[in-house]
Amino acid sequence: MPYKILVAAGEEWNDSYMNSVRFLGPEVTDSVKDFHAFPEDFRLVVFTGGADVTPSIYGHEKSRKLTYNNEMRDYHEKHIFMTAMEFSIPMAGICRGMQWLNCMAGGFMIQHVDRHNAGDHHADIYTGGAIKVNSLHHQMCVPPNDGYILAASKAQRSQRYIYRDRKKFDNPIEVESCYYPNINAFGVQWHPEGYGCPQAGVAFWMNHVALLFDGGLYDEVVKHNPPKFPQFNEEAAKIKYKRRYHHVRMQNTLRAEEVK
Repeated sequence: MPYKILVAAGEEWNDSYMNSVRFLGPEVTDSVKDFHAFPEDFRLVVFTGGADVTPSIYGHEKSRKLTYNNEMRDYHEKHIFMTAMEFSIPMAGICRGMQWLNCMAGGFMIQHVDRHNAGDHHADIYTGGAIKVNSLHHQMCVPPNDGYILAASKAQRSQRYIYRDRKKFDNPIEVESCYYPNINAFGVQWHPEGYGCPQAGVAFWMNHVALLFDGGLYDEVVKHNPPKFPQFNEEAAKIKYKRRYHHVRMQNTLRAEEVK
């Protein structure tokens, strides 16, 4: 029987998300029922855009005026995630999908950022240089310590970062793409499936989701790129991000203290 790809059903129309992975070859379906019945037939799970992740999942209080979550969706996607983990199925995420995987991998969310909910911008990528991507989100990932940042906003775009209700972070690095080795997952914060995404953003998605689909060949990505979260292009970060680099480390320290 040929392999399949599951595009997890969310609040949004799935056709464009399904089209974003059809180039990989296998049948693409949004049937969660089939996935749970025959998980061994699947080779990739894709989580899509939509509502915010419920903050209690990553151990934070909800920002009541700024976070719009869907607990029922989280409940169903947790079961999809656990099945994928049990059967060692790689996972990929787009926008909220990346945020979901970030939280499942042990990261957390900054619950509101401004100036990321429209338009295009440039993102530094781990291989050097920058690509142009679209931007349609209002939250931002803080990856776990073993997450690899693959792309981050080229310049500071937001003026405020709401960490929890009435609590703020000052000027963190604005993460745009990550690889999570502990759950064999990859995500992008932008929307490569549509909304006029620049071709470079689409190509980045296609290249990296193909790596994941082909057996998790991220060993080469990691080998040639040591930007684990505390070491993201360290020398460049000190120059380009100045005080922001200090705050990224502060975020990791605060999270470690919460876990204790």
